[in-house]
Amino acid sequence: MIESLGALLDVKFGFEGLTILPQLMAVKDIQQLKQLIQVIKLAKTPNDVLSILDKKSIVV
Repeated sequence: MIESLGALLDVKFGFEGLTILPQLMAVKDIQQLKQLIQVIKLAKTPNDVLSILDKKSIVV
């Protein structure tokens, strides 16, 4: 699942998207990982992803 998130970040944001992958790797819950896919799809920047994660407390 993490590989899929990495690919999605790379396709959507390029190298800049991959810079947030270490934070996402802390997530172990499969439901939270699925939520991350939707968050990434809707985000306009990698910082938007991190901002949404902080607000939703998705990252462990």
